[in-house]
Amino acid sequence: LGIVEQIEESGKATTEIIETEFGRYLSGYVPFTNNDGEMMGVIGVDINVDFIEALQKESSMFNLMVLSVLIVLTCIVFFSILYYLLRKLLRPLDTAKEAAEHFAKGDLQQARATLEMIDMDKRDEISAFSKSFYASINQLGSIFSKVQAIAEKGANTSKDAAVTSASSSVFGLTE
Repeated sequence: LGIVEQIEESGKATTEIIETEFGRYLSGYVPFTNNDGEMMGVIGVDINVDFIEALQKESSMFNLMVLSVLIVLTCIVFFSILYYLLRKLLRPLDTAKEAAEHFAKGDLQQARATLEMIDMDKRDEISAFSKSFYASINQLGSIFSKVQAIAEKGANTSKDAAVTSASSSVFGLTE
């Protein structure tokens, strides 16, 4: 199709790239019309293809730089959020570790108090472990209390026996 036919059909026209002694060019044409819409003439523009290619290359480089910066920023935000969430999720594990350290030193009261800082109503492994550990500490504390009570009773019985034995010998009740 010729330029006039292209303009009549689509309202614009372009040519293929033309190589001349001055460089490579692409021509574009649009009609200008009167108030009644009748085509009065055609306006044409020649565009240097090397200039367009340079703009495309510059635009591509700029877009690549912007994309790279966006990827880096997205990674920073993603890893920051991931770090925050992991710290939040694993904080009870640090608390349970601290309770285990108190337990290892024999300080059951402090171990129990430290474990009470953990929300044990969640349905995760850390909460389940903390519940079991808390129950174990309570059970062990109960056993220690019973052993201590028996030991005190035994000590009191030994004192009573010693006092009774001493009283018997003072009053001559022994042979």
